[in-house]
Amino acid sequence: MRTMQSSSGEDILHLLRRTALLVVAIVAFASCEKKNAGNGAAERRIPVRAIELSASKVEDILDTFGIIESLSTVEISAEQDGTVVEIAARDGQCLKTGQLILRLDERIYKAEEARALAHLESAESNLKRQKSLFGSKTISEKDYEDALFERNMAKAEHDAAKTRLDRCEIRSPIDACIDDISVELGEHLSSGKKVARLEKSDVVKLVFHIPERDVGAVSPGTVVSYSFDSRPTDKFEGTVSFISLAADSGTLAYRAEVEIPNPNLKLRPGMIARVRLVRRVVQDAISIPVVAIIPRYGGHYVFIVKDGRAYQREVKLAFFTGDRAVLAAGLSPGEELVVEGNRFLRERDLVEVQPEPR
Repeated sequence: MRTMQSSSGEDILHLLRRTALLVVAIVAFASCEKKNAGNGAAERRIPVRAIELSASKVEDILDTFGIIESLSTVEISAEQDGTVVEIAARDGQCLKTGQLILRLDERIYKAEEARALAHLESAESNLKRQKSLFGSKTISEKDYEDALFERNMAKAEHDAAKTRLDRCEIRSPIDACIDDISVELGEHLSSGKKVARLEKSDVVKLVFHIPERDVGAVSPGTVVSYSFDSRPTDKFEGTVSFISLAADSGTLAYRAEVEIPNPNLKLRPGMIARVRLVRRVVQDAISIPVVAIIPRYGGHYVFIVKDGRAYQREVKLAFFTGDRAVLAAGLSPGEELVVEGNRFLRERDLVEVQPEPR
């Protein structure tokens, strides 16, 4: 009996020893794994691309759109009733001042002018006789004044009749091109009826709008460059000739104009232009790619590389130009800026700067 109890105790002691050895082995293995894992993390380098910063002259550019307008647009209307008997011009034709556009039936107006002329001639003949008689004291001064009044009235009536006759011919008031004739031959016109639209396009205006924040940077004489999608290889330059004093009530922007000589009429009213002008020029500016900037904690941050590690740096932005941001503060020339692989970096991460792709 004693022998069986002794054997059972030895078995328990042997089991405890084996269990203790197993626990020690597990702890030692876990410690080794943790140490190995820690060593592996410390050695891992994150691949990034970086550029060396340098200072340069940077232009603050305003890009916007504009539209070509005629220097002047004239809507011509009939000044009296009449039937169109001749259309002497056509759409697209360029006219000189005084050149005929169309003619109304003038027969009635010509008859009225002839009658008024006859009345005037009679009144002038009578005035001549009355003047002679008044000189010889044959008639009174009142008789002479009545004859003078009648002659003046006849002259006014004749002038009015001649003006109505002249209005049968509708002529161009300026040197311009016809953009539209809106009447037909034989059509009866009423006074005020629109008959044609003229566009003076040998000089045109490029019209664009300037936001309130930029209006102080633009003035008459500011150089503007512009281009058209219809003529992609051509680039043009002009100077601002006008800026409105008041902002547009709808857009709250200020109208600006550039006058452009257009002798060959290649620029047509309604064409859309891409407009670019320089707000200001900054000397020795630091500009960085926008992709290098990480919005975080209500600010803007970047990573720089120093001694093989990444360091976070807050930057202050001045303005954007294209795909780059010009800095007001935060970085200096010569520093190495991370431009790719920066999104998952942490402070003091080991990094490996990759060469630029060929």
